[in-house]
Amino acid sequence: MPQGEVIRHYFRNNDDPQFPWRFLKEFGFPTPPTQRGQTPHGVTFIQSNYTEGGAHGNYEAIVRVATPLAIAPDSLSFWFFDNRDLDWTGPFLLCQCVKR
Repeated sequence: MPQGEVIRHYFRNNDDPQFPWRFLKEFGFPTPPTQRGQTPHGVTFIQSNYTEGGAHGNYEAIVRVATPLAIAPDSLSFWFFDNRDLDWTGPFLLCQCVKR
């Protein structure tokens, strides 16, 4: 879920009968406190059926990002989750969105 300049990654253990949600990682667009940076406005998570070493499928995210300048268009960026390192890698710019 987007929270300020970062995205917080939560997961749920479906083998636990109480189905608790747990925080795993934070990733995104941190900036120095005296500057305004990019802000994620929306995120879509995808889990593929590609498995490596018996682990679950790959996690990927497409993030709509707003720039600090109101006249600049938003952009879409791509991130992927490395199951071995338990870390998100990105952003990789996909495209600039058209301002309307």
